[in-house]
Amino acid sequence: MQRIVSKLNMEFSMVYLNAKRRNRPCIQSPNHFIIPRDQRIKLNFDGASKVNPGQAGLGGIFRDSRGNTRWVYAEWGGEMTNNEAELWAVHQGLRIAVRNGYMNLEIEGDSQITIEMLRKLRDGRSWDQVTNSSRTTGIIQDIKGLLNKIEYKIINHVLRSGNRAAIY
Repeated sequence: MQRIVSKLNMEFSMVYLNAKRRNRPCIQSPNHFIIPRDQRIKLNFDGASKVNPGQAGLGGIFRDSRGNTRWVYAEWGGEMTNNEAELWAVHQGLRIAVRNGYMNLEIEGDSQITIEMLRKLRDGRSWDQVTNSSRTTGIIQDIKGLLNKIEYKIINHVLRSGNRAAIY
């Protein structure tokens, strides 16, 4: 466990807190985590920066249809905007999903802008129809390639309170 925590650049106390919540029953409401359907994994992601642009962090959590935590990631993002931090959080989550074989994925985040970009990519739009920012072009191209490797994907916007696990 310590090895995984160090690879994620996290402190052990962060994982321990998430592990304590893992076995709690999940509440079914718009303001709380909703369990993914059978045979699916849910990724809740989040990214933020102190100022825009500024020092940023990103992370996410994967949970199965029983609400059990499968994977947690958190990273220091360096200097970027809020939208870039959200996109990097998705990017890292998709990389983890592909590496671990999570091919039936539900993706949730509290950034409407990022969710709309992901939906456009999922629906077949090219990267240049999604962004005109030179700062996000490369990450959007990578995300499109990663989304194409996942067989089934549902992309939903959730309220910040429903995305709470990704924030911690």
